[in-house]
Amino acid sequence: MKKDHYIEKYCKGKGIEIGGADNCVEGIDTIKTDAVDNYMSREYRVDHILDAHKLDCFESDSFDFLITIHVLEHLTNPVKALLEWHR
Repeated sequence: MKKDHYIEKYCKGKGIEIGGADNCVEGIDTIKTDAVDNYMSREYRVDHILDAHKLDCFESDSFDFLITIHVLEHLTNPVKALLEWHR
């Protein structure tokens, strides 16, 4: 996905991208996570395979920003995920 002015403005420092490995934002350095490491038989690079509801491999307040695109609508408990992401 192409970087836009909102990303340039708000995504500074150390970031994490949840479920974005197949459609990651270009031009920003993030740790990429997803529940799988392939998508419709097409491999893509992720740094961590994990459940978006539970990011316990990362310490609280260890990121400056979090970015996710088209993920919440696929989660079984989006409120739980949002609370975890805020942590």
